[in-house]
Amino acid sequence: MMTDHSELIEEARQNYGQARDHFNGWRARAKRMFNFFAGQQWDPQDKNVLDLQKRPASTFNLVAPHINAVVGMEIGNRQEFRYLPREEGDQASADILNQVAAWIRESCDAEFEESQAFFDMLVCGMGWSQMRVDFDEDSEGKVCIVQIDPLRKLWDPAAIKPNLIDRRWDFTEVWMDRATFKA
Repeated sequence: MMTDHSELIEEARQNYGQARDHFNGWRARAKRMFNFFAGQQWDPQDKNVLDLQKRPASTFNLVAPHINAVVGMEIGNRQEFRYLPREEGDQASADILNQVAAWIRESCDAEFEESQAFFDMLVCGMGWSQMRVDFDEDSEGKVCIVQIDPLRKLWDPAAIKPNLIDRRWDFTEVWMDRATFKA
């Protein structure tokens, strides 16, 4: 029996369009912030004027060293995830969960991915990571944690709480050719 998902698809289209319109300005600013961090801090018109005058466009990037220092502190002071028993007799389960979590995190370089998301958050205000099952590397599925480019994310514009915990939905834009999509 086939279920008609047309209402759900239409609602998703409306939410996506609303979010794209709402966050276009934020995305433009975020791109400028990443460029600013990378030392590309000159307005193109000002740079053209200097080029016409055959003058160098000197840039003193005081932002990158500070952000890199904070990212370094995050790496050096990384917290460990631990499962703790809630009641007597739960210690064995907590130990197994801790071992599984450590194995998953080690097998997918979770610390690197989380540091990348932290870096994104420092630069543009939003950092995203996602836990998912990847079937490309392992046909039976491999749990992995990946950083997501914040410029590919859209979220519920009505969300106002920290970490967007009150969002009703979010989108990750993934562009691919038709053949890959069909596969």
